[in-house]
Amino acid sequence: MLSISLKVEGMAERAGEGGLTCPERIRTALSGIPGVLDVGYEKGRDRFFLTLDPRLISVLTIITTIERLGRESNHSYRPADVRPESLREPRAPVAFEVHYQTREAFLSAYSFNLSGGGLFLCTPEPLPVGERLRVRFTLPAGDIPFEATAQVAWLSEARLGNPYPPGMGVQFQDLPLEARDAIAALVTAHLPQPLKPSADAMA
Repeated sequence: MLSISLKVEGMAERAGEGGLTCPERIRTALSGIPGVLDVGYEKGRDRFFLTLDPRLISVLTIITTIERLGRESNHSYRPADVRPESLREPRAPVAFEVHYQTREAFLSAYSFNLSGGGLFLCTPEPLPVGERLRVRFTLPAGDIPFEATAQVAWLSEARLGNPYPPGMGVQFQDLPLEARDAIAALVTAHLPQPLKPSADAMA
């Protein structure tokens, strides 16, 4: 599962056609989309919180749906500031070079962290959410390059209090089994190890 939040600008406060406010209209529409498991809204910040099944729906679909709702109701809804709210898989804070190919260019960036589901790439020029790319990387202390198709799931901007640098979080689409095993071993090695009981405590 993927949990995200996003801010929607351009919403009116009073109820419109059908007696629904803009947040109510958006929440109702998103709740009816297959793959959207939960939708919440925080008044005052104009921020929606969603839990998605990435196998059925992409973040890009959410964004385009909100924009379409705005056009249909004579508003200009502008989804912005997409953030991950819950990264369910354990992640390792490791930096290594990642080469990636888009439809237009061959690029490279360094990772910020990594899990079996995806990685975060540090770059001042991230790709749009929903963009597909081909990634190629070799894990630290490894000698086998891995390749996978990935999709941009969310973006990070430079802002006060943001634990992530500017860049983009990408989700793997077809990660080979041997790559997943190698990543799992790397992530496990970075997890906090449980404290062993002292001899006094065992006495």
